[in-house]
Amino acid sequence: MEAKNKEQIKDLLNEYLFLYHSKRNKKLKKYWKEKPSGFAVNLFRPDEARNFQNTGTIPVVVNPCETIFTYLYGYSLKDYYTDPTVYLEMYLRQRIDQFNIIRDDSCLRDEIPIWLGSYYEHSFFNIKSIYSDTETPRPEFKIVISERKDLEKFQNIDFATTGHGPLAIKFYEIISDYTEGTGLKVTMPYYNRGPFGILSILMGFDKLFIKAYDDSDFIKDAISIINKVSIDYEKWINKVYGSPLGPKAIYNDDVSCPILSPDFYKTFVFPAEKELEKKYGSFSYWHSCGNCNDLIPTIKKLKIESMNVSMVGDLDKYTKAFGNNTSYEICVHPIEEVLNASPIKMSMKLDNILSTCDKNKIKAFSIMASALEGTGRKNILSDLKRMLTWLEIARSKVNEYVSMKELK
Repeated sequence: MEAKNKEQIKDLLNEYLFLYHSKRNKKLKKYWKEKPSGFAVNLFRPDEARNFQNTGTIPVVVNPCETIFTYLYGYSLKDYYTDPTVYLEMYLRQRIDQFNIIRDDSCLRDEIPIWLGSYYEHSFFNIKSIYSDTETPRPEFKIVISERKDLEKFQNIDFATTGHGPLAIKFYEIISDYTEGTGLKVTMPYYNRGPFGILSILMGFDKLFIKAYDDSDFIKDAISIINKVSIDYEKWINKVYGSPLGPKAIYNDDVSCPILSPDFYKTFVFPAEKELEKKYGSFSYWHSCGNCNDLIPTIKKLKIESMNVSMVGDLDKYTKAFGNNTSYEICVHPIEEVLNASPIKMSMKLDNILSTCDKNKIKAFSIMASALEGTGRKNILSDLKRMLTWLEIARSKVNEYVSMKELK
């Protein structure tokens, strides 16, 4: 890397540290219960929201995707996901601009998390990532599990030499060199993808469901092996890189209806998740971008510290089921309720969220505009304006809500 870029990264690290130690960041950190595994959840998803009666506010978060910053900075997402120096520079710029310009309620952490894309875990099962300058990595279409003998290949994986393991190590070592002496931790990627989502890529949806009908034990055994890889991987990063072990985050975007039925979830997916819960004690965060409304009676049997309620989730059903046994990350629709929404429509959705939480006496929750990929490079400025408008309206609604609760 050129000396000029090294100096640029050094300057960014100094700016990041200055902001991290600022009064504003110390205030923001009080809104969240910091997870022991840091940003293992994801790059821009904050930790678990605390009870608003104790913090005096309900955190509001705007979560732009990497594509937004690609438009703004003019860099290649392929480089971002494969070159640790580009990744570090762009990660720092994103977090600094999130803090200084967007100014939502997410805080800065004393940590540089490594994130190599949504298909990092799949790489340990011989699935390659397809890179693009303008899009996040996609998996290659390749069936790697179709019969029982295929399962034997994944019993014992050398993570240091398999899949994206060597790339993660490279990122860790180079970023650690840059951050030495700063007090910032560098975190290896965690294994956060749910077992069903991984198996659906390894087998293909159609073959998976047909096999479940013909040979249910095969699917159960395959999912069990995926769980074993997950557990082995996190033992590895704990032993070699000191990554903390604790309650596990799980991303389950493929767990939704009508992708699968409530019976399929109860029969095949829930037992696998229960196995992980027993291993880690609980789920620090349970996430699905899909419609899980009909799965809630079974999901409720898991110990979940922080629950994502997706843009299509029925908030009333979630909050009635889980009550105050969990904290909530409540998401609005990125297009219909933010980027293409009028201020009136934004307000109506926010009113609905707050009234539902009030009706069900929910105490700990955040409101998030997430999955904001933008509506195209030519619209970047108008997209940013809409995000900031949404944030302003959300803050106003929250302040009004909290003030009314304090008066009662």
